Amino acid sequence: MKKLILLTISLLCGLSALCQNRLEQGKQYYQWRDYGRALPLLQQAAKEGYGEACYLLGNMYYYGNGTEKNYSIAMRMYQRGLEFGYNYGNAELGRMYENGEGCTQDLEKAFSFYSKSKSVGDKLGMYLLALCYVDGTGTDRDFEQAYALFSSLYKDSNFKSEYKWAYQWTCSYLGQLHEIGLGTDIDLDKAIEY
Repeated sequence: MKKLILLTISLLCGLSALCQNRLEQGKQYYQWRDYGRALPLLQQAAKEGYGEACYLLGNMYYYGNGTEKNYSIAMRMYQRGLEFGYNYGNAELGRMYENGEGCTQDLEKAFSFYSKSKSVGDKLGMYLLALCYVDGTGTDRDFEQAYALFSSLYKDSNFKSEYKWAYQWTCSYLGQLHEIGLGTDIDLDKAIEY
């Protein structure tokens, strides 16, 4: 009986390692932009319950990398990733609801997903949430909240290096908010600095 239990445990550990290996290999191919090789590995890892694999598949289907662009599948993959405990995907779902991609446009849902992304520290989601506060997308305009988010992102070196385009827009928004005095005091020196 002991041998049977040990054999079962060994097989389960081996299977778990194999699944983890598929995820790691799939991520590596994804990072190398070898999407044809990444796709089947990530699909298998997603079936095994790896949320990160679901998230990466969502990106592949959203952008059409290694597969046909398909917003419905992308949305489902982002949702599954969240269900499996992977904390990223809220910003992407928010963007899809904001633009009506793969779903009916729903600005309140978009705002809700962006808010969730902020709660897990997703920098892209924080940026998109700040834009919601500036434009009143899915919520009331709140320049103080926008200013606080933009200021936080401005100080974040990871945000600056990972999302250069959004960092540049963040600087622009901070400059405008200081120039006009929305959410902060009018300070033309800081406006010019940003």
